[in-house]
Amino acid sequence: MQKSFLFTIILIVLPSCAFAVSYQPLYIVDRPTSGIIPRSTYRLDTEIFSEGGVRFELLFGFFDRINIGLSYSATNVIGSGKPVLSPHPEGEIRLRCINEGYTYPAVSIGFSSSGRGAYIEEQKRYRYKSAGGYLVLSKNFYYPLGNAGIHTGVGYTLEREDGESVSPFIGFDMDFTEFITVHIEYDAALSDTSRELTRGYGYLNTSLSFNMAKNFKINVILRDLLRNAKGITQPDRSLLVTFYYLY
Repeated sequence: MQKSFLFTIILIVLPSCAFAVSYQPLYIVDRPTSGIIPRSTYRLDTEIFSEGGVRFELLFGFFDRINIGLSYSATNVIGSGKPVLSPHPEGEIRLRCINEGYTYPAVSIGFSSSGRGAYIEEQKRYRYKSAGGYLVLSKNFYYPLGNAGIHTGVGYTLEREDGESVSPFIGFDMDFTEFITVHIEYDAALSDTSRELTRGYGYLNTSLSFNMAKNFKINVILRDLLRNAKGITQPDRSLLVTFYYLY
């Protein structure tokens, strides 16, 4: 089923590819990069995830080095039954402290309370916890097929009902044509200590980005390739659609 899902997406999106995306990646998969969107630009994300869930995120480039955003999600939106709303909107702010140079990485700090997946009321957390306060470094390289970026950082989430810790993450993105980019990240999830929900392996996530136009891309996301979350036998699949606009 997983292979047929990916094959269907590829068949849908490849004929429409026309322009390469020129915006910096803001996330490896779920964890942040040092990327920011330019001033007077906003980004709209719409993600469809498991349990009939939908998540919206709106991020604004108010200043040259500062982005501010809001997100909101709900489950059981798609399908039958009553939708289950998250208790409140979530927020993000990120500051680019150091721009990337030839021999040194870009450095950003920020805060994000926007987790991924369903909100679990009993434990006051999302299925995949938010980054919380974070520090991240990113370095890009060019190679014959395009750009490759390496990202590493640490986060401290406020979703601490079942454990708290500074948690490192690392990942990379790599262009395979000007229209397709692969993203892979590993989040140690040291704050995710609930043995009711997880096995303690951390989260290995990947996504395939189809750069449909200069301001439009589609991401096919596979989360938890290590089967860290209890009760799942296959990676957690979702679909993310991103638009960029000027204002």
